[in-house]
Amino acid sequence: MIVTREMARQAITTRIQSLKATFSPYAVAVEYDNMNTVNRATQSNPFLGVTLAYIDGMQINLGPDSQHRPMGTLVLEAWDKEGAGTARMNALLDHFYRGVQMTDSMAPVRTHAARFASKRTPEQGWIAQSALIPFWYDSE
Repeated sequence: MIVTREMARQAITTRIQSLKATFSPYAVAVEYDNMNTVNRATQSNPFLGVTLAYIDGMQINLGPDSQHRPMGTLVLEAWDKEGAGTARMNALLDHFYRGVQMTDSMAPVRTHAARFASKRTPEQGWIAQSALIPFWYDSE
């Protein structure tokens, strides 16, 4: 079976949605890549941003039907209002990144351990903490 980028996106989205259902402090909003679904002017709770950034690829075998291994980074960003501190962002990020790192249970996608980053420049009055999770899948 040929594995597509859309299949990989759907596998990750399905996992994020299942983690969303188990987050109990509040009904968390999730904003996916290229979908502006969170109105930052009216949003009061932290929210999660999810982006797939493809960064590399490699040929994984030789021959006329050689396979391709797309690789990228799953970026999970916990956003909260500037000046609100980091505790709520950290709780949100901890819940989600632990459910998608170091796993092969999101077939066809596999992931490595998370790395972390912070956005110090506010965007529309919001600040983000990020988990950067390397992922890959094989084309067949």
